[in-house]
Amino acid sequence: AISEGKIAVGAPGRGGDIGFVAIYNMSLSALAPTPAPTSSPMPTTSPTPEPSPEPTTSPPTPVPSGTPSAAPSPQPTIPCPTGYQLVNRESCEVCPAGSFSPGG
Repeated sequence: AISEGKIAVGAPGRGGDIGFVAIYNMSLSALAPTPAPTSSPMPTTSPTPEPSPEPTTSPPTPVPSGTPSAAPSPQPTIPCPTGYQLVNRESCEVCPAGSFSPGG
């Protein structure tokens, strides 16, 4: 109802004015302290849109050391949530049922 009132004030019949009013209203909504329904609550400086236990990059090639790639690393480089195990020192995978272990 508010937007309709503002558009009506902006000289109906002149598309340029109506478009400008719509863009102006959207700009005010984006700058308002309260987030607009269409705006994202996540900060734009975050490299990933949401925290994830798995990296967004493809896993690296396993080091040819003879150690199984599925074995948890003795020195994990990233923290894994409870119920996850570290794989390839960069990605976490869900542990199979019955093999939960704290920290890895």
